[in-house]
Amino acid sequence: GDQASSIAVPLGLTGRTLNIAGNADLEFTGWILNLVGGRTVFENSNVITDVLVGARFLDLDAQTNLRLDALGRTKAISVNLSGNVWDGVVGLKGKIKLTPQWLLPFYIDAGAGQSKFTWQASAGVSYAYSWGNVALLYRYLSWRYKSGGALRNLNLGGPILGVVYHF
Repeated sequence: GDQASSIAVPLGLTGRTLNIAGNADLEFTGWILNLVGGRTVFENSNVITDVLVGARFLDLDAQTNLRLDALGRTKAISVNLSGNVWDGVVGLKGKIKLTPQWLLPFYIDAGAGQSKFTWQASAGVSYAYSWGNVALLYRYLSWRYKSGGALRNLNLGGPILGVVYHF
């Protein structure tokens, strides 16, 4: 935002402090694309499990703008990071039927490629209607990047509310 904050920095042996005011803005945008296909490997009246194989694409853009004011001088610093990675993934997805209407869907995958390691998992609850399903899930994604880049790790997580229409 545009709010300025100040910090006090000790100046060596003088015992005096220097007040530095500043503000910082961070803009972070990205795309995640999962392309997977699967085959059912286990099914009974209560559980369905599929094996998955595919790829995950991550595209990130991050920009940081920092402005510092001290001793009547202003210093502006901008840092831009951007890049993308493709990774192959393998995983499992399925659902556990509690009743004909209430389901516990789950998904987990892991892989590597241009990143050192990536994985994701989601689980939650779903209710089946005659026309489709409504689901509330929690999803977590993680990447560990290979050394040498500006970004080392990325972790994202949050709730998902989804509607699936069957036709």
